[in-house]
Amino acid sequence: MKAAARERIVAGGKLKSEAHAKLARASKGTTRDKVATFTGVKRTTLAKAEAVVEAAESEPDKYNKLVEQMDKTGRVNGPFKRLQNTRAAEQIRKEPPGLPMGGPYRTGIVDYPWSAEDDPHRDHGSWGYFPYPTLPATRAIDVDVPSILAPNASVWLWITNHHLLRGDHLVLAKAWGLRRFVC
Repeated sequence: MKAAARERIVAGGKLKSEAHAKLARASKGTTRDKVATFTGVKRTTLAKAEAVVEAAESEPDKYNKLVEQMDKTGRVNGPFKRLQNTRAAEQIRKEPPGLPMGGPYRTGIVDYPWSAEDDPHRDHGSWGYFPYPTLPATRAIDVDVPSILAPNASVWLWITNHHLLRGDHLVLAKAWGLRRFVC
């Protein structure tokens, strides 16, 4: 980029080739923006490729395969995601283990004792339900679930169709400070 800029200065601003014309059109912005315009590759793709290459330069034994894969396939997203996953796994391994029965846990599974239905006088046996003690949502919101979860933990909540359609699980999620994850 610097050499091309010097050539433009020496030429007095006259454009000598199509490549110089492309660079002149991309004269504003960061170097990454200019390179993206010149190569036709998205700026974010260049940033991902740069991250993979930098990782391979700092730890060749660990990340050279990712660079080789990028070179072989011409694709960046897969190797970049593997780099991110590897780094996240390394971070998790560095953390002290969670406390038994006290958290913080990265994943929580809540098997909530939903009632079979709202009518206590109805014969639950005809629906194929076995009787078991249930817990109303008004009492469940007092259970301190967030205190045992790690930040950004995944929580799986078992729910019956009847209660799902009514949105009863949203009361618990709100009380426990859980938010929906969208991919």
